[in-house]
Amino acid sequence: FELLETLIISSTVKYIENTPFKNTSLKTVEFKGNEEPITLCSEEAFDSKITYIDVPITYTSSDFCSKIPRTNGQANECGETCSWKYYHSNTTLLIWGSGSMKNFETTTSMPWNGQQNRMTNAEIYGVNSVGKNSFNEFKQLSNVIFESTVTEIGESSFYNCEGITTITLPSSLITIGNSAFSKTKIETIDIPSTVTSIGENAFSGCEKLKSILIPDTVQTIGVAAFAGCKNLARVTIPDSVTAVGGNAFDDCTRLEKVVLGSGITTIEDGTFYNCASLKEVTMTVNVTAIDFAAFYGCGDLKDVYYTGSEEDWNKITIGLFNDRLNKATIHYAYLECKHEYNKYEVLPTCTKQGYTWYCCSICGDNYSEDYVAPVGHSYDSGVKKEPTCTSIAFIDTDIKKVVVPLSSNNL
Repeated sequence: FELLETLIISSTVKYIENTPFKNTSLKTVEFKGNEEPITLCSEEAFDSKITYIDVPITYTSSDFCSKIPRTNGQANECGETCSWKYYHSNTTLLIWGSGSMKNFETTTSMPWNGQQNRMTNAEIYGVNSVGKNSFNEFKQLSNVIFESTVTEIGESSFYNCEGITTITLPSSLITIGNSAFSKTKIETIDIPSTVTSIGENAFSGCEKLKSILIPDTVQTIGVAAFAGCKNLARVTIPDSVTAVGGNAFDDCTRLEKVVLGSGITTIEDGTFYNCASLKEVTMTVNVTAIDFAAFYGCGDLKDVYYTGSEEDWNKITIGLFNDRLNKATIHYAYLECKHEYNKYEVLPTCTKQGYTWYCCSICGDNYSEDYVAPVGHSYDSGVKKEPTCTSIAFIDTDIKKVVVPLSSNNL
């Protein structure tokens, strides 16, 4: 088979033994109708000369994809050891391989750019890093699947992907790059307990974002990381975080409560700028500086719960344009409760919103979020009631004229 260049494998094939196509001229492999993954007995079943391979969408990196030979400089490469294929039938992009994807320096340089207004699904298997700008401005993209090999989501990878409302980040993730999910429609985000860094503008402009869970593995939160998240209501920064960039929560206009962990020593410029609904802040004695306009525009700020003494508070360097902070009531020597919240679901009625209510079983602290609209009335067709001697007799009729006899005394 030295001259063999093209191979079509039918759906009846289930196994490929050892290295049957080694030392051939095979360049193209196509799988026709194979819904069940083929088991390879050897990762060297195909020679590295192959430049094109058509992979069924049902395959994942746990079966056949992880063993697919890498291409050599062809159009379906997206990294030295990464490949891609777009499926028009279900508008899905499949990326598989190992190592890092390429970084695309412009928003039009990714090889699947032609599907920008069509692609709805992306599945990423085996790779460690999602490249810069990989899906920047893919506004129809709504579903993304990551395999738990991804450790980094690159800069602007999903910037302005308006179709994304929910996303499950991989349990292997370490770094969320600058602007990675900026201007998406994500409503809630649970950051995996492997993440150590959240980049600049990572979730900025996510106006639908209502809640975030930041684990105690995170060490740094970048400049403007959550700026403009206008529906975010509460934020807790764990003790592991040692740096929160300036303007990190700028213009989070519905933010009401903030808890800053013991790792924070400086509240940077504009961190909570224009958080107009902010009512209370908890901070530790480790805070030594509150920089320029950190709390500017926080007109509702009334209470600061501070773990240090009044003497400690007076040692803090407070920059200009923090007038509202200076007018707030400072609660000294505050012992923060390690809240244990119970969750209660309140269902919507015809006229009232539903929501989730959280109440701490230790101190009684409580809050509500995840509001849903009233369900509205749903009227049935009614019950027709026959008239009686005293009830209305002509309701819901098509009568246009009634003649009442002279002998009638009552209607």
